[in-house]
Amino acid sequence: MMLVQKYIGQQVLRPFILSLLALTTLALLTQSLQTIDLITKDNQSASTFFYITLLAMPKLIAIIMPISLFLSVLYSLNRIAMDGELIIAKAAGMSTWEICTPIVRISTLTIMLHLLINLLIQPLAFVEMRKEVFKVRTDIASKMVSSGEFIKLVEGLTIYAGDIGVDGFINDILINDARDVSKTITYVAEKGFISKNSKFTKLTLTSGSAQSLLSNGEFNIVQFDNYQLDLTEIKSLDAILIKKPSDLYLHQLLEPDPEQYISRNKRKKFLSEGNNRLASPLYNLALTLLAICAIIKSRHQRMGYRLKIFLCGVAGFSIKVIEFFIKSVSESNSDLNIFQYAIPITICFLCIVYIFAKRSSNRTRHIQKQKNNSDTMLRSKC
Repeated sequence: MMLVQKYIGQQVLRPFILSLLALTTLALLTQSLQTIDLITKDNQSASTFFYITLLAMPKLIAIIMPISLFLSVLYSLNRIAMDGELIIAKAAGMSTWEICTPIVRISTLTIMLHLLINLLIQPLAFVEMRKEVFKVRTDIASKMVSSGEFIKLVEGLTIYAGDIGVDGFINDILINDARDVSKTITYVAEKGFISKNSKFTKLTLTSGSAQSLLSNGEFNIVQFDNYQLDLTEIKSLDAILIKKPSDLYLHQLLEPDPEQYISRNKRKKFLSEGNNRLASPLYNLALTLLAICAIIKSRHQRMGYRLKIFLCGVAGFSIKVIEFFIKSVSESNSDLNIFQYAIPITICFLCIVYIFAKRSSNRTRHIQKQKNNSDTMLRSKC
């Protein structure tokens, strides 16, 4: 029996891993479209783009995992049933529960992995991703440079630059500084780099010249090796790093810091996110049991289980849609958070009752059939 269970577990585990990788890759490609402007607009490197995209992977895996497990269980059980292996297992004396035990074990492991992602890996990755995006969005150098274009940073200050090198230096700089209406200065430099802290922002120019027109009409040119240009006015490009509910850990969602002001609506969103982190892993088991009821508990059909698989698939995806809907509406009504747990638990309960109830009814019919056969034999003897 153990060999049969191991075989069934392998038949489910392999397509689960493959489908999880395939669906996650597809989701990553979709996610990458949202961050492609990091290269096209914010002049960032490809490594930064891929790093930010990969940091979104834990959340995508958590969303895809129940669906991937559900599809792999349906596919594997349908193939096993069509090959007649389920009939052989039942004829060998294996009960329905013994057949589906390895599948339930896999779903239990996915619940544990799902919880690990929701409670630890996802907030850790999202905080890092938010910091990286914040760094990109507040990168003054990337805002200043658009290759071959004149950029007006503030009123009276215009800059033209070639590009940003891999060393972080801005190359081929031309700056027209007319912030002082009484004196306009044009700076030309081979390179420059940004330095900033909480008090000032400066652009250090190297190997260049400052050109201005004096009041007597003469043209003044001053050569320099290093010159610092004050850009504190454009610090308004900086922003405040604001964390979203997806960036917070469970204890921060359920019990926010009392020293920080949080509005009532925001607190409801925190509660909805926190309860969803705990409830969503249950859908791995709920959808698995639903697939088991559709295939293992059905009578063998030579023509296949296409209709049942279709109906089961529609039911499974409908359940996931309901999950997202309940999470959404619970953001405005915290009393509905109980349904985030009630739906998967109810599905699990009904499926388990169906598995064991039908088993007991089959036994009752078998006993009744034996009794009828014995009564028939007694009557024939009489």
